[in-house]
Amino acid sequence: MKSKNTRSFEVNNEQFQFNLQTFTKLFDEYRRKHGLKVGDLEAALAENLSVTSDAVHNWRSGYNGPGDIEMIQKIAKELNVVDWRILLKTRGEKSVSELSIKQIESVKKIYDSIMDFLIWFDETDGITGTLWYEFVRNGVEPRKIRNELYSLAEDRVRSIQHVYEKEYLYLKNTDIYIELGNYLYEKIYNIYDGKLDYAYRFEAGVEKIDGTRDTVTTEEDYMKYLEMLNSIIDKYI
Repeated sequence: MKSKNTRSFEVNNEQFQFNLQTFTKLFDEYRRKHGLKVGDLEAALAENLSVTSDAVHNWRSGYNGPGDIEMIQKIAKELNVVDWRILLKTRGEKSVSELSIKQIESVKKIYDSIMDFLIWFDETDGITGTLWYEFVRNGVEPRKIRNELYSLAEDRVRSIQHVYEKEYLYLKNTDIYIELGNYLYEKIYNIYDGKLDYAYRFEAGVEKIDGTRDTVTTEEDYMKYLEMLNSIIDKYI
């Protein structure tokens, strides 16, 4: 699957495209540094750039990119990027449709690191289960536990990112690397972002009279994100 972003820009007589993966990575680094939720940062960027939140979401999700160089420069400024050209990539990079044995090994490393996170998420009952009680037993104030849980989750996600980035050499021109990157920088955060309050799963999730619930269970979230991951793998291997 080729990137849906096909707009090209000429810089010094060379053709470039908006680098969706780099944008997503910079977006995430800025969000973590300033303690923002994904939706909040999308909304803030949209307002400052005079675009819609959907536009920013599409950039972050890899669906398309901004329409001109001036917008890319503004994005870099908003994310405190010194050289806006980091948000560009050479146009026309070819995709690799068949993976070599070494590339499959690289994919497996990324897959295993993501699976370790998903299994940890499931075993801790959505992170807010056993870990919450552990913090309580250790005397941590309830109002501080949420921040502690976020730190644990984001440390684990950073471990996945490190594995992902180490495999760039072997997978940099492949479609599967792009899709796994989009999954990592968007979907993995969604599994816990905004859900680490104790009430999210253990109080707000009580079934209503009509049979509906305000939230999903840990198992439902686990299976949802596992199926997303496996669908990427099944497409290429």
